[in-house]
Amino acid sequence: MLSVSIVIPVFNSESIIGQVLNSLIEQDYDKNKYEIILVDDASTDKSVSVIQGFVDNYKNIKLFVNNKNSGRSKTRNKAIENSSNELVIMLDSDCVPITNQFINRHVEFHMSNKKGLGIGAIYFPSKSNNSFDQFREQRENIRLRYGENTTKLEFVYVTTANLSIRMENLRESQGFDEDFKYWGSEDIEFGYRLFKNDYEISLIEQDGDVHHFDERISLKVYCKRIKNLAQYNMPILLEKHPEIINFFGNFKYLEPLKARDTVPKYKKYCIQFLVKNCNFVFKRIIKNEAKFSLKLLFFVYKLYIANFYMEGVQERVLK
Repeated sequence: MLSVSIVIPVFNSESIIGQVLNSLIEQDYDKNKYEIILVDDASTDKSVSVIQGFVDNYKNIKLFVNNKNSGRSKTRNKAIENSSNELVIMLDSDCVPITNQFINRHVEFHMSNKKGLGIGAIYFPSKSNNSFDQFREQRENIRLRYGENTTKLEFVYVTTANLSIRMENLRESQGFDEDFKYWGSEDIEFGYRLFKNDYEISLIEQDGDVHHFDERISLKVYCKRIKNLAQYNMPILLEKHPEIINFFGNFKYLEPLKARDTVPKYKKYCIQFLVKNCNFVFKRIIKNEAKFSLKLLFFVYKLYIANFYMEGVQERVLK
């Protein structure tokens, strides 16, 4: 039985962090063999107060608080630095384990994988009739997309919302790059370094999955995230690993024509022209979604969102 540290960066999670901690407390795992390390990144709500209530009652829960907002990578690294066990499970502060076997499933994977990265799937907590919610779940839930026999995942599916790695391997990899300050890419960059060092990236058993409670965001909010990703974090990622763009199925077509990729320039130009000049058509289809099939809507969402990525690229280039 491996000793386990569950690390959770926290920011304004007052409404859900109690449910996360209750689920972790109820895990079917020796309470003396796991700890929960939380680092609050200068929340402006009552997250710290909620967590402190658990710290006062459970000796295996520890809380650290940043004096100022430091970003996702730095906060997660601080949690790791204050961990001391053999296996590290990374969890987001709005992700609730679905079963009490969550820890066991991560541990089982690493008992037979000395150099592996265990990924658990992420589900919405309830079914939605909203086509955009369905689009996101179809794209982002690894288990729904690829089935049960998913081994040797591509690094682009690495997500710190539900991930595990042995501490010795984590220290060897030097953790998360703190140059990433905004949403997105820091987990992919981490996964890419492990991928280059021949780590096995695999989907763990289903009892290790989680419900993501804060992800029913609107299309508008999601598009803003994608624009910020293209403007701020993607240039950092591409500067560190220029060749990584060739592993992205969609984004590589949206980068500048001079980018270091293997996409023929004429193909990139045609796709960018379509995305930019037909955006009003995509917007109209989405507005009248009831008239169209999900298959068509999923395709249109990809093209519509791509325009916001291109806007972020444009802001980056003009900077």
